[in-house]
Amino acid sequence: MPTLTAYGYNGLNASSSYLDPGVGLMSSISGVAWNSNNRLTASGNLTSRTFSFSLDVSNLDFCLFVNSRYAAAGVPFDPANWEGAGFDNSIGIWFHATESGGADPVYNSNGFLKDFPVRSQSYLDISNGDTTVIPEPSSAWLVALAGLVLVHRRRALANRS
Repeated sequence: MPTLTAYGYNGLNASSSYLDPGVGLMSSISGVAWNSNNRLTASGNLTSRTFSFSLDVSNLDFCLFVNSRYAAAGVPFDPANWEGAGFDNSIGIWFHATESGGADPVYNSNGFLKDFPVRSQSYLDISNGDTTVIPEPSSAWLVALAGLVLVHRRRALANRS
């Protein structure tokens, strides 16, 4: 079964970054910040794997929740510096796929990494990547409906005159 865990990040590119500062924010194992909106799948074989995920990160945008996770780990947290998981005109992606040489990651009782053996890795690191706003179908429908209401109202006012 695929597993996803998210951590407070220290800005260093190291195989032990999850331990420093060691703040677990989200885990598919323990259910911390995990809900029914999250999807995580893996398919394929030993030579070709496809991973797919869709995450509700609203808890990570909620400063009080993140502060509670830092406090539980005994790590100082400055809410003024927290921007959450959202993005605007640009996005950063730090994705590292690893190969452990047959040794599985070890998780603690809270569902976060205790040991993460890495033999080799590949990665995709992007900073300030451009984003494009794509309206949801329901949002586009609401805009169209509002336009129809305005046209109808204008015609009704014109007919009164």
